Amino acid sequence: MRSIMSGSVDSRCWLYRRLGGCLVLLLAMAGVAVAAPELKFSTSPGEPTDKDKHPAPTITVTVIGGTALMPDAYLLRQTDGKLAGMRASKVTRYADGNEPVAIAVLVLGDANWLEGRKELVQTLEASLATIATAGPAGSQGMLLMYRGDVEIRKPPGPLSELADVKLAPKDPAGPKAERNLTGAVTRAIAELDKLQTPRKGLYIVGDGIDGEGSKNPSGSMRDLQRQLADKGIVTYAVALQIDTPALGAPKPPPTTVDPRTGEETSDPALEEAYGFANADWRKVKDQAYADLKILVGGDVQRATSASNLDSAASGFVTVLDDRYYITFEGFDGKRRAGFSWDGREHPMMLRIDGQDLAAVPVTLTPTWSPPGGGSTWWIWLLIGGGVVAVVGGIVATRKKPAPPPPAPLPVAAPVPAAPTGPPPKQKTMFVGMGDDSVFPQVAWMVYMTGSKKHRFVKLHPGTNKIGTGASCEVVVDDGFMSTEHTLVFMLPDGFFIQDNNSTNGTFLNDTKLTTKQDLYDNDLILVGKTVLKFKSVT
Repeated sequence: MRSIMSGSVDSRCWLYRRLGGCLVLLLAMAGVAVAAPELKFSTSPGEPTDKDKHPAPTITVTVIGGTALMPDAYLLRQTDGKLAGMRASKVTRYADGNEPVAIAVLVLGDANWLEGRKELVQTLEASLATIATAGPAGSQGMLLMYRGDVEIRKPPGPLSELADVKLAPKDPAGPKAERNLTGAVTRAIAELDKLQTPRKGLYIVGDGIDGEGSKNPSGSMRDLQRQLADKGIVTYAVALQIDTPALGAPKPPPTTVDPRTGEETSDPALEEAYGFANADWRKVKDQAYADLKILVGGDVQRATSASNLDSAASGFVTVLDDRYYITFEGFDGKRRAGFSWDGREHPMMLRIDGQDLAAVPVTLTPTWSPPGGGSTWWIWLLIGGGVVAVVGGIVATRKKPAPPPPAPLPVAAPVPAAPTGPPPKQKTMFVGMGDDSVFPQVAWMVYMTGSKKHRFVKLHPGTNKIGTGASCEVVVDDGFMSTEHTLVFMLPDGFFIQDNNSTNGTFLNDTKLTTKQDLYDNDLILVGKTVLKFKSVT
């Protein structure tokens, strides 16, 4: 496979990733300068089938820095050719693609931070289950826990195994926390270097403090950031800073209680000293967060409680999901036209939702031409025309039979009155496509709002769950939704929707669902504060 790269863009561009490709295109058309997505072109030989033993090659465009749209939103044109353009045949999300990722998860394992905080450990383990689904087939995962040293809690293996890792501290809490964050990141980079995957990622969970902490910027963090950037490692971090003396917070001064009034008092000098020490501790925490932000290139979240850790894991998954793949067939059999598969370089221009991007030189290999070489089509046209002429002459010389007597005129039936009101919605019917498939994929759910705006999810036969849970077919990051909020059924007699006893209910076209209802093309569904659109082929 040959790959050609063009353009440059920060793959973690906040605006493009959060607001989606459509907004970027609108800004471009309005004259606002925006970064174009990075494009990678690759060509592949066609896969022979029983119907086509000599298929044309295909072109796959990897788009980095955008939001996937429907296939008909993309057009690929060879600017030095005669073909007006080829529509995309398929759009593939990153998790379904062929660029496996190796992820190292780095967790603060000091018992002063973990021990005795059941909610923190449970939420951390749940966030690992989120990361375990972040990559395509073949992705790898490992988990390292750090104190003064680094423990490999889960060696490199299938990414899905992260969901089974337990995070109980290995040793009991000491009098003072140990946090060698610099050494832990260095070890994580070394472990990732051993793995051969197209992409690599580092996810850090802790309080961001290195050693005993400092009020001055960390030079080692800046050196490590350059290493991570040079190696192309996707990074993300979450900092949960806990105020206890063992973790660095000053100890409040002792107090005495007046036995007569019950009032608590303390030594004013000790109170003043505590105030200065507490101000210094805040500076240490702020500097640690600033250093961590530099280390991961800005993709960091400051957690206020353990409950924020799950959303941070989802943020890391979003950063990884910064690309998608568009497949174009190399030849259109109906139009008898295609790209110039001559082994030479040709300018290729991608159009996204009506907006043309810069043309990119692509070497169109392997060499290929339609069956017969495309040079004798006129001979077959002449032969076909001669056959038609001969057959037509034979038919014309035959004696025509006498026409039958005219049939009696039928009595006109009364014309029914025209129906009043808007026509009813047509129910989706499933039509066989000439193969053994009983239930073709014919429907999608499109995100109309939220961080996944304009993305879509194909529905599968049977039951499809909508909710915040990772096991749902349509996963929605919405704090006003239940884990398995709504059910959508794809059955032989059509599509149906039903609320799954959710807390805030499900609304279909502004009407709250109380029973199972039919679903029709372009129906709008409100779950929590997120709007989805149902699309189907009728």
